[in-house]
Amino acid sequence: MSFEPVLNELSMENLASDIGEARRRMSLFIQTLVIATGTYGLKRTLRIKNEQFYSQELASGYPLARWRNDRNVSPDERNFWRVLTTKHPFLIDHDALGGAALMMECHCGGKPAIGLQAALLLDTIAISVLSDTLWDNAEVTLTVSELDQEGIWLPERMEQVTHASHPDHLRVHARWIKQRQQAETDHELRIIQSGAELWSQRHIVWPSLTFCAVVEQQLRKNNPQINHIEAIRLRLQYLEQYSKEWVQAGGAFDPLKLAGRASPESKPTLEHPKLGPMRVFSCPDGQNRVFSWHLKLGSGWRIHFYPDEEQHVIIIGYIGPHLSTVVFS
Repeated sequence: MSFEPVLNELSMENLASDIGEARRRMSLFIQTLVIATGTYGLKRTLRIKNEQFYSQELASGYPLARWRNDRNVSPDERNFWRVLTTKHPFLIDHDALGGAALMMECHCGGKPAIGLQAALLLDTIAISVLSDTLWDNAEVTLTVSELDQEGIWLPERMEQVTHASHPDHLRVHARWIKQRQQAETDHELRIIQSGAELWSQRHIVWPSLTFCAVVEQQLRKNNPQINHIEAIRLRLQYLEQYSKEWVQAGGAFDPLKLAGRASPESKPTLEHPKLGPMRVFSCPDGQNRVFSWHLKLGSGWRIHFYPDEEQHVIIIGYIGPHLSTVVFS
């Protein structure tokens, strides 16, 4: 099983200075896609914003359609593009996006970023044309605004999107891609459609993880929608994969080996008299622990977990909307 790359449409806006430069840009773009789908096994499709993509200009007076028939372009590149364009699905048709995209606004460089937003929500990789130094990075920063369940806009936050505009960027993501593909395969083996079902199936689907009892209440109270369910399942699969390997390998917890960009809570938040205790949960062994480490779900939700370095087990303490921090109320 493989997952789909998404086009960052913003990277197409900065036109090349001439046709020669447009050809060079597209050559690198195609090379990146060939390696992504061939060497790394991503699905041989490219999710695009809408049908307007086909009329996109690469340089003034040099639209994509002309490049596609340009005999000065490598036949291999044009043939690959033809194969790819027969499977160009639109972002609006992706079932997993659901209403999540309507509850969120994402900007990059001050512009609405539809493709990057989709990559964030789907936990996939965004592919760009290297038309600006902004896109010459293995990660791209998004400014995210989101509505809460009462329809109130939450404070803006910054999110990192997995990204590539060059084969070198793909090499940076090689381990993550492998973990992401395995998680995609594993989590599709069982259909889960509600928070209650997620809880009842936890020992079957994620046998290497330990869950605090309060997680059941969180899932029932927060009533995750199907797009949240998909994101939760995928991140729990990341933790399941890590936990199985950790039991064998031992040693200290290493967040760099865990897919999904785990990060600890900031020291000011943990030391805050009201905010710090929000991350303390009672574990099955009766001990109260601070669940600082967390995975982001892309839609504003979080999974807080505790890596028990004595038992080499991951304990899940919280699944729900972003908890308040000193900079996020």
